[in-house]
Amino acid sequence: MSVSNIDKSTSALAQVAPVYSPISLQTDKASYEPGDTIIVTGGIAPGLLSKNDTQIVIQLYTPLGGLARVDIVNATADGRFTDSIPAGSTMNIQGEYRVLATYQGKYSGETSFQFEQTIRDYSCALTVCTYQLNIADKTYPINYRIRGVLENITSDIEKPSLKINVQTEFKNAVLLIALPKDVIRSSDNDNNATKIAFTVLVDGQNGRKSEQGDEAIATQTLRITNPESVRILAIDFARENKQIEIIGTWLVPEYSSSALAIIILAAISASLMGIRGLTLSNTKKK
Repeated sequence: MSVSNIDKSTSALAQVAPVYSPISLQTDKASYEPGDTIIVTGGIAPGLLSKNDTQIVIQLYTPLGGLARVDIVNATADGRFTDSIPAGSTMNIQGEYRVLATYQGKYSGETSFQFEQTIRDYSCALTVCTYQLNIADKTYPINYRIRGVLENITSDIEKPSLKINVQTEFKNAVLLIALPKDVIRSSDNDNNATKIAFTVLVDGQNGRKSEQGDEAIATQTLRITNPESVRILAIDFARENKQIEIIGTWLVPEYSSSALAIIILAAISASLMGIRGLTLSNTKKK
């Protein structure tokens, strides 16, 4: 074999030979969005882990090379380790992020993932927003502020309740909402003038809420011109929560008075037609 052929063979072997890494490292997905949890798992090559030193340093680097986060985790006896990183927070740049795991400052392994930065409008945390709730062909403005996004509000006459779909990238958030008394009320059945607490469910579970009676919150924070016309709730929710339900004792009917009259007339008409049909049937039999 000629020298040139030997060089070519050596070059080919170098290209296909696997690169040895004393620490294996991977993430559970290739791409993440704000609000996701990045699960990092890895393992140390056999024989490298010391019983007296099991700490693994996990470093997260931004697409620009800046250090975004540092975690320290402990490896198990067989050299395995795991770490959870919330997508978001210090990750404010879209692109490829690098994860580096280091043991004793000399053994390392790395992996990477894509972070897709979703641009969301959080202006309702800084200023008052208004949701136009439509019930029975009538629109009711509902003022609110939220550290996140209020997607929509629907009514449930059976409970009676308002269901509010929300989302946030933050670990903890608050919805401050003014509930018009001509939309939903919660009062004592024996005395409608006596208000009682609303029931609040967050994803079907009892939620943490407080009623805000300070007039300044109504007039200044939520821009309510007539504070007596609303009840204000501050409701806590978290990143993983999707729906808030506010349950009262009364909700504005789903049908307007004219529509309700038509429904009643239709029901009466159907009933009369049934009676007439039965009468004619009995007459024919005779």
